[in-house]
Order: sequence, then C-alpha cells, then structure tokens
Amino acid sequence: QLVKLNLHPDLICTFTYFHFPANEPLDADGFFFDVDTYVFFNQNIRRIQSDRLLQYQNPAAPLALLRMATLPTDDLKKLLNCVLLSPFVPGNLKTELAIFRDSL
Repeated sequence: QLVKLNLHPDLICTFTYFHFPANEPLDADGFFFDVDTYVFFNQNIRRIQSDRLLQYQNPAAPLALLRMATLPTDDLKKLLNCVLLSPFVPGNLKTELAIFRDSL
C-alpha cells in the first residue's frame, strides 16, 4: 500500500508498507505473527549478497538470521508489488525485482 501524508503544507511524506495480519498463518508450517505486523519500504531497500547474510545464520549469534516462514508465490508477488511501489527503490534494483517477480 502506498500512503501519502500531508503533514504540513511544505511537507508531503510518502511511504509504502506491507501488512501481515495478526494470527494468519504465512505458510504450510503455520508460522504467524501474533500482532499486526507492518514492513515499511522507505530508504531501507538495497542489494545485499546472500553470502553476507549467511554469516548471520548461526542460531547462537545474538543477531541470528533464522527462516521463520516461506511465503507462497502469490503472497511473495504481493510483497514484491508493494516494494516496487516505493519511490525509494533504486532504478536498477526495481528492474531486477520486477524481472524476478515476473519469473515466479
């Protein structure tokens, strides 16, 4: 969802978010968020190499990266559509994400 807020005549705030409703399973394993959860897409969209993320896969690490759910293809497409609405996605990354979405 793309939201534009007019907070002040000289300031318009635009942000994009994806909503995960509370208590709705995200995948066949049954993972769900126990409260409504929002992922905001602003200036936090960038490319990160997967090998860099894999270094955080150690469950003993304080900031461990763990797989919680695997989104079904239709939900992943919805999430990617939301990302692509954000005006903050760099152009080259927007093209790559659109190609990836269309390949699903």
